[in-house]
Amino acid sequence: GKSFTGGCDMGNKRQIRRSRSRASFYRTNSSSCMDFEDQKICKPHYSQLHYGKFELLSVDDDPINQMVIESLLGPLGYVLTSAMDGDDALELMKTRDYLPDLVLLDVQMFEK
Repeated sequence: GKSFTGGCDMGNKRQIRRSRSRASFYRTNSSSCMDFEDQKICKPHYSQLHYGKFELLSVDDDPINQMVIESLLGPLGYVLTSAMDGDDALELMKTRDYLPDLVLLDVQMFEK
């Protein structure tokens, strides 16, 4: 499958790197930024635009896992968005006006 690695820098900078089409994400005080294939995109988080309501992006190629996440976290008031693979997740984050507050990422997904 596709290889993802993640890390957390204690200097208020979080990064996620994707092996094939290099992407990294980091958060500033007012927004998050995404470096994606020679393009820097900075956007606010969902919660900044929706009065503190949090969005979780679940990235998993197994629809049963997606349903489990929704059944556990949906009733707690989280807005849930799903993507079936890393490419879909990156495309979603590039095209929307905001970024999710949290990404739940399956690290072992199969190729399309």
